[in-house]
Amino acid sequence: MYTNDEDKYTAMTGAPVVLLAEIEDVHLISGPRRVEKPPGTPGPQISTIPLHLAQISGKVLLTLRGTVSNNLQFYAWIWASGTHGGARLFQPSPGSHHILFLREEGGYLHTVRDYPAYDLGMRARWIQPFLSKWKSGQDAGLDVLERMVKIRLETELEDVQAFQNHNYNPNQNWELAGITSPLFVAQRLHSYCTTFPNPMGRIAACYAAAQDFGGGCMAYRLARDADSGSAETAAIETRLKTCGGERTLLIRDLRANHWPLPLPDFGRRSTAERHRLAMRFYAAGMDQELHAAACQAAASMPDASDIPECAVR
Repeated sequence: MYTNDEDKYTAMTGAPVVLLAEIEDVHLISGPRRVEKPPGTPGPQISTIPLHLAQISGKVLLTLRGTVSNNLQFYAWIWASGTHGGARLFQPSPGSHHILFLREEGGYLHTVRDYPAYDLGMRARWIQPFLSKWKSGQDAGLDVLERMVKIRLETELEDVQAFQNHNYNPNQNWELAGITSPLFVAQRLHSYCTTFPNPMGRIAACYAAAQDFGGGCMAYRLARDADSGSAETAAIETRLKTCGGERTLLIRDLRANHWPLPLPDFGRRSTAERHRLAMRFYAAGMDQELHAAACQAAASMPDASDIPECAVR
């Protein structure tokens, strides 16, 4: 998870250029150089890591923000051999597809930061469904990044092949939450858990909602009941056995106003805005007990006493 990496997502959401591209060529223009490793990123706590500077060319498939020619060229730091073990690195292999977050520097485009990765991966089979949804005007009233995240998530959940081995953990969920908010992704997953047309995508949404996004025990039960008899059922049953105890502890923390709350981490700073967002997140949970506890706690907080998730249930 990178939800506490405020600098990363501030850079991504503020990127002047955001686009979907297919990588065509990668040319290394430097040998390994030591690049600063931001404090707090996963892996060994060292100050620098070795990376190559690469000139990357590609084909622009969709521009979400900014103006870029169809023949894209930009620069990024990419993996060099050696010990790493940290956050995900940008991997621009020819033929791969990415949603890129770029800035202009000295007349050249560059990823918004050097490390870790500042992109969202896209499987080749997702490209046409993604483009079709985008060009149809679906959810045009949303902010451009919220719209991108929603369509990106739906495209993955529609991909039956992605879940054919009953691996129900959708890709890059926390990165999607960093670009929008944990609340935004949670709301989408909770909705998809009960209404998504693709049955396997619906189970995946329930599983992700339960595991990471406040869906709790109810979402695990829905996933289990929808996927009864598969190899994954035993794993879901195991999660259910511990879920009640975890929910009890979370409810205790909510009622006691223990900050920061255990999940999600809404950043290092304790502010009214973060308190409100956190309470909205927990109040949106699928479990009625968790919802009630969050609304009870929110009612006593000036920052969150009027959150919409508690107005009507």
